[in-house]
Amino acid sequence: QIQYCIARGYAAPAPGSPTRPARTTLRARPSPRAMRSLPALLALALLLTASSCGPDGSPSGPDPLEPDPTIPGVPTDPTAPAPPAEPEPPAEPPPEWAFVPISGAQCRDGSATGVGLREVDGATDLLIAFDGGGACFNAATCKGNRASYGPEDFATQMSRRADNGIFSLEASNPVADWTAVYVPYCTGDLHGGTAENVAVPGVVGLQQFVGHLNLGATLDQLAPTVGTPERVLVAGGSAGGYGALFAFDAVARRYPDAELFLLTDSGPLLFDDAVFSPAFGGAIQALFGLPASVPDASLSAPDALQSLYAYYAQTYPDATLALASYTDDPTIRDYLEAGQPGREISADAYATALRNLERQLPEAWHTYIVDGTGHVFVTKNEAYNGRTRAPNLSAWLADLLAGRGADVEPGLPEQE
Repeated sequence: QIQYCIARGYAAPAPGSPTRPARTTLRARPSPRAMRSLPALLALALLLTASSCGPDGSPSGPDPLEPDPTIPGVPTDPTAPAPPAEPEPPAEPPPEWAFVPISGAQCRDGSATGVGLREVDGATDLLIAFDGGGACFNAATCKGNRASYGPEDFATQMSRRADNGIFSLEASNPVADWTAVYVPYCTGDLHGGTAENVAVPGVVGLQQFVGHLNLGATLDQLAPTVGTPERVLVAGGSAGGYGALFAFDAVARRYPDAELFLLTDSGPLLFDDAVFSPAFGGAIQALFGLPASVPDASLSAPDALQSLYAYYAQTYPDATLALASYTDDPTIRDYLEAGQPGREISADAYATALRNLERQLPEAWHTYIVDGTGHVFVTKNEAYNGRTRAPNLSAWLADLLAGRGADVEPGLPEQE
């Protein structure tokens, strides 16, 4: 391609060809005055040349035969590469957990404690999740139950389970974008106690069974933070499943305008006396001070805890109530045996008692029963979000929250 440089007055030859100065033809003899002006004109021409040609005489600016893309309205080469795309803004960081000390809350050894809080920007719904961890009603069971819980315990625990199970941030979790309150378990009383300075035979020191009192302090302190949620889910597994059951009334009264949901996981109050005797139920109620935390005096009789199922269905007819369990739960069977010395509870006996509970639940209650041996769904990724069963618990919970509740029934052994 031949390139032109007007100021030089020549065309660049093809490579390898001899060069020859371009011929200039003068059309008329200039006047003496014009001759005197010629040096100034030549100087001006050289000055313009310096700004438009390179050292070899080639143009240093835009090719005059190509459109200038800097001029508005000038078409550009459609085959030219597109300019680099603007970088995408960084993703929003996931919401983080924070430990919130609760004024007046204490563990069963009397030490101060608190709760976990995960705030989600723009969230209009609230999850209150109760942790599990056994119970403390004799020397053997108290050994396996946490007696204190502070910020260090919270940091360690959340390093392993900050986004597990019902706390998962995956889109498949229907409560992933809810503000979450995590209630740790260090009171040994199924989160329902109101009894202070209690002596337990074989256990050193006086025990503070104050889970229900801690709940009240938590709801008071967090009220400005959580505001008035549109939906509230109270959930928990194992001891936390019992805790969710005992706490539901207090939470429902605190948020009377919210749409209410209760999920008690692996914490059934069984009706069969051979599995859960009135004597054991009465002993637990007296030890933990449960009569002071149940919502109605009629529920404080030794064998009346199971009436909570009917009470909630009648008192909160618009609430969605749900129970989840495996047909065989060795962990619950072990604690029932520990509280009823000399009694052996087989897997078949437990499954039959669970079937009886299902039959006696009011129609308002929904059930998610998995045929097999296991313990707790809500805190375990595979059990909560696993793909081995359809629907998995998270999908079933999503239906409940959307008003499409249905029972998941594996076909438990029929009562003879």
